[in-house]
Amino acid sequence: MISKKRIEDHRELYKKYKIPVSFIDKITYIPNAISLPAAVSPKNKNEFTVLYSGRSTSEKRVWLFVKIAKALQKENKKIKFEIIGDVSSSVTSADNVYIKLHGGLSDETQINSIYSAAHVFLLTSSSEGFPLVIMEAMANGCAILATPVGDLPYHIKNEENGFLFSSIENEGIIINEAKEKILWLNNHFDLFEKISNKNISYANHNFGIERFNKDYQQLFESINENN
Repeated sequence: MISKKRIEDHRELYKKYKIPVSFIDKITYIPNAISLPAAVSPKNKNEFTVLYSGRSTSEKRVWLFVKIAKALQKENKKIKFEIIGDVSSSVTSADNVYIKLHGGLSDETQINSIYSAAHVFLLTSSSEGFPLVIMEAMANGCAILATPVGDLPYHIKNEENGFLFSSIENEGIIINEAKEKILWLNNHFDLFEKISNKNISYANHNFGIERFNKDYQQLFESINENN
């Protein structure tokens, strides 16, 4: 399975239906992997960018990203917000004043260029596993700002490589904490750079294709040995 949280959910389900523990022990955790960027350029100190990439389905709550962008414009107009993906169902033409919309992209070089220029990746979802976009953002040196859903708490530690909101459901808390943390990161660029470098190192160690292939190789070898 690709999610520690989903494994714990299965553990509770097995317990509920009195399924023997031996079956849950058969589950192996192997997270997804991404193509890591060959190099990440230093972040621009003069323009601070907050990024979202993905769908605009209901659980993604892109409208919260829009509300945060609007709220930050009143505090600091130099902070930029950008979105990769088709979010036309959540973002109106009037929101273009606050947010740069890249639309749906498929060119990997173009996507990595946008990630590489961004400082913060903002995720306001009500539910997740562990999305690939978080891996991509960390690999490109973005600080992660997200709701504590799915596997996010296993990977994101407050003030170490990003921040997790204290609430999943309360929109007011999420908006206020997002404003506070984005402004803090913008105003403490030296500390942001430490978070950025830590995420690049973490991604290189945990999210690469070589690690993924090795984990599966070890799994297949263990199956062969047991048979």
